[in-house]
Amino acid sequence: MGQKCNPNSVRLGFNKNWNSRWNAPDKKSAAKWILEDEKIRKFIEKECRDGVLAQVEIDRFIDPNGVWTIRVTAHLIEIGLYNLPEEKERLERLLRKLTYRKWEIILEFLELKNPGVSAIVIANEVVEQLEDRAPIRLTMKRTIKKAMFSGARGIRIKISGRINGADMARSESCTEGEIPCSTLRANIEYYYKIARTTYGVLGVKVWINRGLYFGNYFTPMPEKVRVYRDETGRYLISQGN
Repeated sequence: MGQKCNPNSVRLGFNKNWNSRWNAPDKKSAAKWILEDEKIRKFIEKECRDGVLAQVEIDRFIDPNGVWTIRVTAHLIEIGLYNLPEEKERLERLLRKLTYRKWEIILEFLELKNPGVSAIVIANEVVEQLEDRAPIRLTMKRTIKKAMFSGARGIRIKISGRINGADMARSESCTEGEIPCSTLRANIEYYYKIARTTYGVLGVKVWINRGLYFGNYFTPMPEKVRVYRDETGRYLISQGN
């Protein structure tokens, strides 16, 4: 029996980078920062609903002046009004209230170059169509055709649950192109989302192949940026290896 794993996590350090990048000084701080990251992502997803959020990256560091800083980078299909100084200042002020240490917040918005090959964007489109009672097979074929036209090397969509209100749950999938999940050099993006329909909950999984990755491999945060505690309990930043 095949042992399946998340295609995103197995490629961390190869052709994918971490969505949260920081080094906590102790376990207690790590637990708080993980919860904060989840709150920040939910807040950005709620506020940027009109721009169709694709990804949120969070970096925590201490700047040269000793200020604890969080850089939040949101990747959107349409930036629109979110890049205005007044809107960014309002969102940064609200984000600052979510952190227990009152970090300095730097909010950045980036526009996706090719949203047609983003697994998150494709999954959101499928979920919206299913919740609007669109035919499942037609939805999958139409979405796959659009992704392949946008430049994807391969795509697979799988929908599971009480399809069309059936008494027994089943799964339906549609694939086109190549999805080499065992090839670590293949740049495969995976995303899962739930569609809440009138006849039950459906799970939507999307795999998309962007081709082989021949760039530089990502590496974890270097040792010289590590934060630690001294004997008095103060937080310090190490500049050496």
